[in-house]
Amino acid sequence: FFLKFSKLTMLLRAISICYRFFHNIKNLRNGENFKETGPLKVTTLNQTLLNLIKLTQSIDFFDDIKLLKRNGEVKQISLQMLMPFLDDECIIRVGGRLQNSNLPFNVKHPILLSNKNPLAKLIIQDSHEKTLHGGITLTMSYVNRKYWIISADW
Repeated sequence: FFLKFSKLTMLLRAISICYRFFHNIKNLRNGENFKETGPLKVTTLNQTLLNLIKLTQSIDFFDDIKLLKRNGEVKQISLQMLMPFLDDECIIRVGGRLQNSNLPFNVKHPILLSNKNPLAKLIIQDSHEKTLHGGITLTMSYVNRKYWIISADW
């Protein structure tokens, strides 16, 4: 499904509209008159992105998520060096020594993504556009403020 979209913003908007539709149908069935309309809110788009990240992580790191929930360890050796952990929303994040710094939480513990996932490619492309096509170093620096893409490439 991700391959049908060439931009992250278009993917987020399309899925957010679907979420809104299902939310409105659910409220209609429950007899409530509250109906979401108008432009999409930033919080809705951010929640949609988190839901997509959870979905992609559950596909790419299925066994590792089960192990992290059970005993806090992962099976893959390449992930063990990153000391991953599950946050409050069950999203895999990178651990490490930065937890003692004064940096924001997203910078200290970026979200872990697989480079094989189309969502990671859309995030890199979106970051490339947001940095005004600034090149590989600037783009990846921008991406790494929030995400850690394993073996990220262009």
